[in-house]
Amino acid sequence: MDTIHQRGQEKQKGVYHINTMNEITQWEVINATEKITEEHLLPLLEKIIASYPYFHHPFVFTKEVITRKGRVKKKCRYHYYQIIYERLGNILDVWKYLKDGITLEMLDKIAQRYIDNKMAQKMLLVRDRLFAKIVAA
Repeated sequence: MDTIHQRGQEKQKGVYHINTMNEITQWEVINATEKITEEHLLPLLEKIIASYPYFHHPFVFTKEVITRKGRVKKKCRYHYYQIIYERLGNILDVWKYLKDGITLEMLDKIAQRYIDNKMAQKMLLVRDRLFAKIVAA
């Protein structure tokens, strides 16, 4: 996350540009706010977080195994790969970890907007646009 202040003009204060980037997915979101205060930042950060495609990003979840020597070793197998939302569904009493007012049904609707391949295509398109801007600069 990076913040840049843009100067204002003729006694008017400028805005703060908020630039966020997920290093793994290369998903970038840029927004602006007039002040760096809780009142202005919280709604902006909620909007930023909501726009990240976490539901469709695969992660590897390791399994800890105790070796004969008593050491903990993390094993990584193909079937340990899951998208975050799939993993969330495996947690007992998952409702305890959800924000107030958020239900699994609501998350299901978000997750089902795009199948994994469609979300990957969307991310690639955005990434290609980003790299095109960099090359053009």
